[in-house]
Amino acid sequence: MSYDSFIESERAVAEVSLDGCWLRTNSALCRLLGYEAHELKSMRVRDVTHPEDRALSVNIVDHALRHHERFQQELKRYVRKDGVVVWVLLQTTLKRDPEGEPTHFLSFLEDVTYRVAHEPLARAIAARMQSLQEQEKSRIARELHDHLGQSLSALKFEVSWLKSKLPEESEAHAARLILSVDGIVQSVRSLWRGLRPPILDELGLEAAIDWLLQEVCGLQGIAWKMNRPERALRLDSRTRLGLFRVCESGLQLLTEGSLEFITVSLTAEPDQICLELHWDGELEISSSHPVLVTMNDQAHQLKGTLSCENDDSSIRLCVPRPDASPDNRKVSPHWE
Repeated sequence: MSYDSFIESERAVAEVSLDGCWLRTNSALCRLLGYEAHELKSMRVRDVTHPEDRALSVNIVDHALRHHERFQQELKRYVRKDGVVVWVLLQTTLKRDPEGEPTHFLSFLEDVTYRVAHEPLARAIAARMQSLQEQEKSRIARELHDHLGQSLSALKFEVSWLKSKLPEESEAHAARLILSVDGIVQSVRSLWRGLRPPILDELGLEAAIDWLLQEVCGLQGIAWKMNRPERALRLDSRTRLGLFRVCESGLQLLTEGSLEFITVSLTAEPDQICLELHWDGELEISSSHPVLVTMNDQAHQLKGTLSCENDDSSIRLCVPRPDASPDNRKVSPHWE
């Protein structure tokens, strides 16, 4: 089976190099992704992969190269040239030369966006895949915080003590070592922040966003403010996580500009929860910006609506309020 057998096929097919470049693509794949063949030729698979699924691409290649898995099938998201997110059933095969050395991947892509949106089983599989990703992020975040972070803090303390005992000619070396440890600590904190912070589950959405603002805006030197409801929000895990991810993506987008002040507001209305990010400073956001595409996809998963208004310098997400049961029973205010 080779690429040449599928050039004229209605099935989207491509040859991809071991480092992720599009080598050859047929017209069906170009229609699927909205690019011309010559455009894809100058791009990599990463460039059209949904940001949250890039780790999945790495796993596919890793399993093929290190574990000798020739055929793999995964559900994966891509971002078309027009910014639309498409769900694809990816089937990929690692091709080898006569000596057994890997040469390239032969990949088949089937558009299953409609099925994911309308068929219960496909939608459940997609939701389960994202749930497993979040569980793994949570596990890694706890490992980084509870073990590696504490070990590095202890190491920094020991090096500082050692510095005080060394002769003067060795102090410079100890000082550089302390700076190296500080750099590693900052890298670990960045990784931890990019995963799922335990504070989200332990203290709730408001506390998690407050922490996120301190981490992101504090690091960038941007002044910030958070407005929150008078009463703590009662949200299910999926909604809480979804709103946090949108806020996280929004702050990533905003810190690309030269901003002076960021305000994040959470408001609880009778039938919906709204998250708004407002900024002061110079920033023009394109509707095709990859981060905004990700935020639109996150909003869609929450069955919410996302709007970005450059004139008003704001991004606003509203999602259905999930804290009422199907028969409208609510937790008594005496529990609050």
